[in-house]
Amino acid sequence: LGQGSSAGLFAADVTVVSSLSVLVAQQSVTSMTTFYELVGGSLSELGKPVKKGFQMVEVGGKKQLMQMKFASAGNNTLLQYGPLGFWQYLDCYPYPVYGDVFGTDSPIHCSVRSAGSPNPPMCSEKTSEEACTAHPSCGWCSMNLKCFTGYRGGVCSKSAPTCPSSAWKIVEGTFEPSGFVNGLKQLKQVQDENKAHDCSHSSNCRGCVSDLECGWHVASRKCVAGGPSGPADSSRYPVWSKTADWNYSYCGGIDACEHLKDCSDCTSASYCGWCSGSNRCVTSTATGPLFEACDAGFFFDR
Repeated sequence: LGQGSSAGLFAADVTVVSSLSVLVAQQSVTSMTTFYELVGGSLSELGKPVKKGFQMVEVGGKKQLMQMKFASAGNNTLLQYGPLGFWQYLDCYPYPVYGDVFGTDSPIHCSVRSAGSPNPPMCSEKTSEEACTAHPSCGWCSMNLKCFTGYRGGVCSKSAPTCPSSAWKIVEGTFEPSGFVNGLKQLKQVQDENKAHDCSHSSNCRGCVSDLECGWHVASRKCVAGGPSGPADSSRYPVWSKTADWNYSYCGGIDACEHLKDCSDCTSASYCGWCSGSNRCVTSTATGPLFEACDAGFFFDR
């Protein structure tokens, strides 16, 4: 593997994500994942190790410790598996993704393409939305009022009917049938929300973004805690495109500066300024317009 030593390699299983030139070292005993790159014959540690904690599964009515390992499954894919038959197939990227297995501080970011376990969820036997979505591998289709095995992208079957994304509901957990880890994640989410800055003071984007600890989540039409990189709770308020899905310190759509037609209305928005020469409202800071020149007088009320 190269010269030198690292605590992250002690008793670790090592695999490689070849397209990203990243080595993944997993210490099953401590549940610690460390990332490396090979430079000039020596290993260099990338970022901080990720400790996911021990994961529990329910087998035969009893919870058991599951130690996970990784194996390369192609250029930018990993197979995460455990001794009890649980597995996840991961797609990995050099940029953050929704549902990141390793977290935002990791040098690589992986999302679950598919998952399985030795105990099939029998989704088709569940007759209500509540019973269906209680299992992390089942999703409810409100169009035909049926429960299917699936993932966030939809029904996981070539023979089953498809379900429009607007009618598909799934509450994804991890790969264990008991939903134990997902329960812990939900508890942490509630705790994080309790600590988060309160952004419920605004019901529109314009008022929301004047608070620098808040941003406007376009899909949910809510003012939520966050910053330039996105919402603080990215699992509840996912952002696929920062320009389309997340407004921070400025607004698009009906609250965009270009739609404000007089100086008073324009300068009341924290992100707009008025160009008197062209009688136009433009996206601005106190120092001037951001994307264009203002030939005559410029007014910014902050």
